[in-house]
Amino acid sequence: MKIWHVCDTSGPDEVNGVSTTLWAIAAAQATSGHRVQILSRDPLNAAGNDALKQVGLEHQFLPGKRMGWDASTLAESLTRFEPDIVHMHSIFIPQQYQLARVLRARGIPFATTPHGQLSPQSLRRGRLKKWPYARFIEKPRLYMAAAITALTPGEAADIRAFVPDFKGIVQVIPNPAPPLTREVMWQGGESKTLVYLGRFDVVQKGIDYLIALANELPEYQVTLYGSEDAKTLPCLNRLKQTAASNVRFVAPVFGTRKLEVLCQAKAYIQLSRWEGFGMSVLEAMSVGTPCLISSGLQMTQTLEEAGLALPLWGSPVQMAQQVRNYLSDAAALELWSQRARHYCNTELSAMRVATRYVELYRKVIANAASLWRLSR
Repeated sequence: MKIWHVCDTSGPDEVNGVSTTLWAIAAAQATSGHRVQILSRDPLNAAGNDALKQVGLEHQFLPGKRMGWDASTLAESLTRFEPDIVHMHSIFIPQQYQLARVLRARGIPFATTPHGQLSPQSLRRGRLKKWPYARFIEKPRLYMAAAITALTPGEAADIRAFVPDFKGIVQVIPNPAPPLTREVMWQGGESKTLVYLGRFDVVQKGIDYLIALANELPEYQVTLYGSEDAKTLPCLNRLKQTAASNVRFVAPVFGTRKLEVLCQAKAYIQLSRWEGFGMSVLEAMSVGTPCLISSGLQMTQTLEEAGLALPLWGSPVQMAQQVRNYLSDAAALELWSQRARHYCNTELSAMRVATRYVELYRKVIANAASLWRLSR
């Protein structure tokens, strides 16, 4: 099968869950014998070029104009690769609407994954700009899709609410966990450090909640590894002034260093107001690091059903007591660690998730003609 993944990405090392997921899925599909090409508006960095060589992926750099690609260049790229299926990632990208129209005209089916960006909270941010775009561009693009995938059942409901008359397939397929290495395992039983990995988006990622909780946990060092978010930078700077001395903000970490940080921490912590299937949580689980997470993450329900959630709720004082209760039971944490690694290695392995997508692609290709006749 020839698969075209469309995503703005420079490589698998970006602080971006969409990009990380894309590279894991594409690599697994290429390893399985499919011909896979990534189409992006960004040139690849060193990590991206290395990834191509390791698993036989292909890449097409197609610089975008303000509202679309050069039509003849796009047509030439499609003709040269001739994909059986196109998989678009993310939303609110004008080039993807243009591509959807071209694909429909050529009879090439496509699936699309919003990656949690259709939640009511996400849509409310910048709604004055998003509303007309959603009404006249994004919704028509989604209605042209043969399938839309969600990371969680909650996100599937958000998709149905956004495009209630969608006649195609809506299927839940979670993000894959990072590949496991037997040599790397959680060692933080005696540690007094809690870590967070990700963007410092104060609103979505709940950085203000995390600082308030840290202020109630003076016995723990709370270290946040990540990059500043332009939209909430003024708020972040104000919060830093109120943070207790046990809070540190440092640059993002990657590769081996990231694994070391996770393995040496007592626990990973994330208090997002809203989130889909957080990649940093999966990275922590993959090495067995206990994860303290809020109900704002839609994955919390999924993990609770699997016996893998350590949920936090209520006021900072209440959450602080929950943290102490969870982290005081060494035997329970060790059991949790073992279950988390097994879950990532089986249910959330990149190959298993990539195979589920391929199965969906086959269904989409078989049903595309009839689905498009039913769509708007």
